Amino acid sequence: MSLDINTLKRPCFCCEGEDGSHIAVGSWSIAGIGKLDLTIRICSRCGAVLQDPVLNEKAMEFYYKNYSNYTNPGRGGLPSDDTLETDFRQISIIQKFLNPSRVFEIGCATGNLLSKLKKVGWDVDGCDPSKTAADIAAKLWGINIQIGLFDDLSLDMQSTDLVIISHVLEHIFKPLSTLKRVHNILSSEGHLLVEVPCLTNPEKWPNGYFTFEHINIFSKNILINCLLNAGFEPIYIDVKKDHSPYPVILILAKKSNHHSWQESKIDSPAQVKILIDEYLKSESSEWDRVDKLLINELKGFDKVIIWGGGIHTSQLFENTKALSNKKVISIIDSDPQKKGLNIFGIKIDSPDSIFLKEKNVAVVISSHAFENEIYDILSGGENLNAKIIRLYQRKS
Repeated sequence: MSLDINTLKRPCFCCEGEDGSHIAVGSWSIAGIGKLDLTIRICSRCGAVLQDPVLNEKAMEFYYKNYSNYTNPGRGGLPSDDTLETDFRQISIIQKFLNPSRVFEIGCATGNLLSKLKKVGWDVDGCDPSKTAADIAAKLWGINIQIGLFDDLSLDMQSTDLVIISHVLEHIFKPLSTLKRVHNILSSEGHLLVEVPCLTNPEKWPNGYFTFEHINIFSKNILINCLLNAGFEPIYIDVKKDHSPYPVILILAKKSNHHSWQESKIDSPAQVKILIDEYLKSESSEWDRVDKLLINELKGFDKVIIWGGGIHTSQLFENTKALSNKKVISIIDSDPQKKGLNIFGIKIDSPDSIFLKEKNVAVVISSHAFENEIYDILSGGENLNAKIIRLYQRKS
């Protein structure tokens, strides 16, 4: 049975408006999904940015359960340095405002953040759609998380004191509905900690910022309005503009009995469009730079291997010409869940299939976030003869 990848129109996730200007962003081949066109809409009522139309909910759920579930396969399930930094920052805020009690994390992946909270006295629970992630959480940290989507779980009302939603709300079809359900399971004095990518400072965004996984794009105003409308009162707000790979906003909010919509907390659609247009122009220039780099670096190489089977590789093929004139023999990814899938018809394989001893092979690292980590692993291999090509933070 083939996967249904039909797209659906959707209302604004913040104000439920259905009008606005549409911007075509790209057309990519996604591993495990197939060819998709990505279009974003700027809501004419509140200025929120969202994917519209969007891949249907069942297909997205299948994708997260099977192929994109943050299991850190190249590190034995252990988190990256960037994840550890995020965990430390979030825990410091939690400890500043709250005493240990009961916490539930939505989309907790392998449970790394929960494990740290458990060590400082919290009674932890959480959920994730991936059984693979849940198995790792149990193995590494002894935490038994619930497998499934938060909105589908049977949870007791007023059963927890803190809910964490970190880099998850941007993936959810109806974030306002999810936030209202969070409100229901919190105790009367409960709190919510939420962190998402922030629509600010487009000069800080990497190329490929708009991805089909992020179906809701939050600015500071839009996130605050969603929280207010769901019955939360923000008590701490932090926008980190220099966060890698893009700016983020973290808000700690307390449960309130007051639900509101504030016209003062909306964005100007015209200003949002200017911001996005500026970014798309600079993104095009950045892809041109990457393309020229590849053309130069791949001179004289007959065989090319791409390291990374994620969204960036889909974007790389779509936005550059250098690879179209080369024989790409394989895409390599350390996640065994992706083995056998393909991007633009090129099969994804495991790292043990790559031959780094060959002199006529060039390996292109296709990742923003993990380029340095992958480079160090590859360049530290024995009898390395293959050429390793970095696209971004290149070492001199």
